[in-house]
Amino acid sequence: MSGTEHLHVDLGTGLGGWTAPFRNAPGWCSVGIDIRDDLNADVVGDIQNLPVNCSPTLLTMSPPCTEFTRYSLPWLDEPEPDMTLIRACLDAVDDLNPDWWVLENVQGLRQYWGREETKRVGPYYLWGEFPAFDVALSDGGKMSVSGEDPEERAKIPYGLADSLRRSVEVFGQ
Repeated sequence: MSGTEHLHVDLGTGLGGWTAPFRNAPGWCSVGIDIRDDLNADVVGDIQNLPVNCSPTLLTMSPPCTEFTRYSLPWLDEPEPDMTLIRACLDAVDDLNPDWWVLENVQGLRQYWGREETKRVGPYYLWGEFPAFDVALSDGGKMSVSGEDPEERAKIPYGLADSLRRSVEVFGQ
């Protein structure tokens, strides 16, 4: 990390929505980790067995949300979703000891986790410890779901990630 002031680690990076603004900003090194090798993650690895040992300035995590979306629909009689990856994310917070952390998921996670989100930005629900920030999404906070690839739909908008980055820079460590 020569010449870098801040380290950003993104677990469940998917298409790299969290990492994009960090990679474009001076003073940051951003590492995206995902279990899928077809997503061009920097590190292919499982968050249940962290493939890194560091103490980042910011840890972002976006575990899959499909179960929490599906199981929060009242007319479906489904078993409770598996919380394994949510627990693995919280273990990562303990293990990596970041200065700031954000776990992003859908509203449906609330009823299974039992925690109110820290911040909501359009359809993105954020839990964690992070500095306050404001953001206006270019689409007004709406996601068009018809005909879109689920991974594209789940991608964190650049404006959201960049607003968080700027706030972390202002509030420091």
